[in-house]
Amino acid sequence: MKRTVLLAVAGLIAATWAAADPLGPVNSSEIVSVSTHFENPCPGSPDSLLTRVFNRGEGSDGNAGGYGIPAGKVLVVTAADIEVYADGMTPNHLLDVRLTKNTVKDTNIMVATTVSDGFGIARLHYQSPTGTVVKSGVNVCVSARDLTTGNPVFAVQGILTGYLTDDN
Repeated sequence: MKRTVLLAVAGLIAATWAAADPLGPVNSSEIVSVSTHFENPCPGSPDSLLTRVFNRGEGSDGNAGGYGIPAGKVLVVTAADIEVYADGMTPNHLLDVRLTKNTVKDTNIMVATTVSDGFGIARLHYQSPTGTVVKSGVNVCVSARDLTTGNPVFAVQGILTGYLTDDN
């Protein structure tokens, strides 16, 4: 009797897993890696010279080029790696770093406070357990402000990862 119940429960669990929709990309072509470029400020941002837009995609062949979320799709942002540095920034500067969806009104994806290291550089890793949805036509931007001096930080860069899925 114990063996029959155990097999029935195991079969029910296996059937449930097989029927569930996948959480994440189904095909490798749906995985997205997008980076910032020093010369590309975030369009429409109030501090447009002090923000950077994630708009340089890298294909599976290693070639980089312009990137935008295709029509009819959404980008589910799962992680970002951000680096902040500036000429003359010294160790132990307190920094406010923001990852935003750039729309008419910026919407924060991530807000973090960090401290620059011994070389005056700060590195952050952001990971979203459920992902953050970004629709086609919306930019994702990163910005930083030096809270020690009160000045915006001009040099901020990053790599954003996620996957594409249909816009429902």
